[in-house]
Amino acid sequence: MLFDRSGRHYGHGAGLSVWLDGRRVHRQDDLVPVTLTMGGTGQHTLPREVDDLANVDQKGHPLASASYTFHLDSPAKAIDGQDLHLDTPSSRWTNYDSPHADDWLAVDFGVPTPVSDLRISFYDDGGGVRTPDSYELHHLGQDGRWHPLPGQHRTPQTPRPGTLNRILLERAVTATALRLTALRTSGGAVGVTAWQSWRTEDPRLTLTVETPPGGLVPVEPGGTVEVTTTVTATSTTVVSPDLLVPDGWKSLPQHTIRPTTLDAGKTLRTHWLVTAPTGLPRHLRLLVRSRGKTAERFVTSIVAPAQAD
Repeated sequence: MLFDRSGRHYGHGAGLSVWLDGRRVHRQDDLVPVTLTMGGTGQHTLPREVDDLANVDQKGHPLASASYTFHLDSPAKAIDGQDLHLDTPSSRWTNYDSPHADDWLAVDFGVPTPVSDLRISFYDDGGGVRTPDSYELHHLGQDGRWHPLPGQHRTPQTPRPGTLNRILLERAVTATALRLTALRTSGGAVGVTAWQSWRTEDPRLTLTVETPPGGLVPVEPGGTVEVTTTVTATSTTVVSPDLLVPDGWKSLPQHTIRPTTLDAGKTLRTHWLVTAPTGLPRHLRLLVRSRGKTAERFVTSIVAPAQAD
């Protein structure tokens, strides 16, 4: 559903419009309440779409930072889970009044995270902050340096005002941090109202990282502990678990990990040996790749905080 007072903002005509399965089924000029009857549909299990960049309460990780931020804005508001298409949205980051030729906006996930579907909404107020002419995307490598994200397919190829920018990667990249640099040939200011990293989870799976009461994984700085994870399926599926840990940590399964057919109602338990350095606390990410009945591919994940025992 969408409402466009003038018809110029979204390009689908003025008034209230309702679409069903990509087809407009209703349109009216005003916002008078209306009851619509939809045709019968079968029951569908919808996949879970997750934005790994979202930090709604702006605490902990993911943690946003920038090389410069206008005093009325905040890097954290670019990843607060909102994408407000307003003339002057309160949820935004800009580099207005920056002394630099260009600036970057970066996000630290706090734990290795798969990245494959990025979406960016740039802010354009028609004045001092405009849509960039181009932008660059980098991920932080294990060598501590920034590297271009490989295999990017962008829609649109170059940013346009009021248009969502979607970047699909040919292969998912596991990253601990991302950096966005938006560029204007004139050197003027840029802004971001939303930066998102989406993946599709498998609704048939339930994941756990076993912890004592309190929900923290007890680890020993400089030592090795055993961490147990579980994957439970509601219907038969093929799963492949992985335990992602921060840079400098080690995670080794106590048996060889292979794609495993998990029957309905069954649970796969995996034991991992986790070695942590002295830099604590951090987080662990249980990641499970699975396949659907057709060509669907899912990446399901949970994050568990770790703390010195």
